[in-house]
Amino acid sequence: MSFVNPSTVSFESKERQKLREGQIEYAFIQLKVSMLATGFSALVLLLWGHSPKPLVLGWFVLILLVSFWRYLVAQQYERHPGQHSLLEWEQRFVFGVVAASILLGSASMIFFVPGDYYAQAVLMTVFAGVSAGALNSLSAMLRPMRFLLMMMLLPLAMRLFIRPTTIS
Repeated sequence: MSFVNPSTVSFESKERQKLREGQIEYAFIQLKVSMLATGFSALVLLLWGHSPKPLVLGWFVLILLVSFWRYLVAQQYERHPGQHSLLEWEQRFVFGVVAASILLGSASMIFFVPGDYYAQAVLMTVFAGVSAGALNSLSAMLRPMRFLLMMMLLPLAMRLFIRPTTIS
């Protein structure tokens, strides 16, 4: 037999709802800074890129489009947070993280230049910076943060692992 006070349960669910609202609000606030960092990182890779230019330019345009869409969603959330349910806002946020994760993960295939250790160092430095930023900007949303880090770092780690060089 359980002696649960109904008012306590209601209070706990309200507190959980407030916590979730705060997490999503924090994620959207951090998103604007994150978009600038993503754009800068993509620009560094674009300028450094030794890959075929159409592929690099296509990747860069896609990163900018996804970043711009995410920025617009953050603006919409800031101006009209009640326009959508909390679940819908969370889904929009997570969709943007997934799209950015896939694009960032593909960078290790596009920008990894076998034998050019400087290019590899630039790629790893950019990924280290994006990873550090993700730890802060996505700290309120653990699953999207883990997904981003896994999608970005796993392809690079696999790429390094299969290289038969001492440095790799």
